[in-house]
Amino acid sequence: MASTPIVLILALGLVSVLTSVDPSAEGPHFSLRHPFIRVFAEELVATAPSENLFLCPMNVTDGVDLSSWPSEEVTIDGTLCMDYDELMEVDKRGDFLKCLTEVTNATTHALDMLGIDASIIHGTLLGWQRHDKGLIPWDADADLTIMQSHCQQAFSTHATEQHKNMAALVKSNLPTDSFYRVAGIVFGVGSELRPDEWTGCDAREFRIIHDYKDVTCHADVFQLLQSNYPGGEECASCPGYDEGLVTVCREADNSCALYDDYFPMKWDKQDGGDVKIPNRAIEALESNFGSLSWKLLNLKKVPRNHEFATSMLVV
Repeated sequence: MASTPIVLILALGLVSVLTSVDPSAEGPHFSLRHPFIRVFAEELVATAPSENLFLCPMNVTDGVDLSSWPSEEVTIDGTLCMDYDELMEVDKRGDFLKCLTEVTNATTHALDMLGIDASIIHGTLLGWQRHDKGLIPWDADADLTIMQSHCQQAFSTHATEQHKNMAALVKSNLPTDSFYRVAGIVFGVGSELRPDEWTGCDAREFRIIHDYKDVTCHADVFQLLQSNYPGGEECASCPGYDEGLVTVCREADNSCALYDDYFPMKWDKQDGGDVKIPNRAIEALESNFGSLSWKLLNLKKVPRNHEFATSMLVV
């Protein structure tokens, strides 16, 4: 009987290992696609292409000499890390991001039809700014912001007896060829309001829920108050108010910015969908993140993310 060459046996073994690796399977992730990762010599990375992003377990640097980092690059074991393509296979994350793109696009257009400018904000704007007009690969939802004064004007103009609140009015302008649901949200809590618990634009936050294939996602729309409009007295505590500038906020000392930081907004693209961008994107980001850096935190735990809270970002 002819013997099988040892090289072929090793090759078949390697193929077997590679094909058995399933990022969505339970248990520790293991990959031979990137046995070693050379970490950038930067703690805060302004932007990086998707192929340079990895999510790793928090213990990936155990036993690694980091004394010369970030002055110099360092190499770590990459077999327990996920690259972008592997991440997209985890719990249908690729479909989830597509869902976020669709719900953001649909919400932006629905509000625009009512005469309301809605800018992406928070992590959604951060993705646009930091990930080359894409989404943060590990993001959990989409976020937009509007002026409450604009909401009230639109509701007064367009609402009928069938529209008890802004959720009903927005729903009537969303696509009908796929599932969308709109609900008011208890600001700062996150739970849904019953339709009969609010009227007009009273809810400072409302949510558009969308089904895409086998995943569900949502976009949160936050309403900003403004200092020169009734109800916006809380924004008098924001920087710039004492100098006579129009300031905006969600509540006193929360997400303070200038009205001119957001307006005029402009149309742009994100991951193939339509979005609106604040007039001054950097200032808008700073109003939301405060002292927390919005750059990629290299070799640090993924911040503000419940799903990947135990993962370390490696660039």
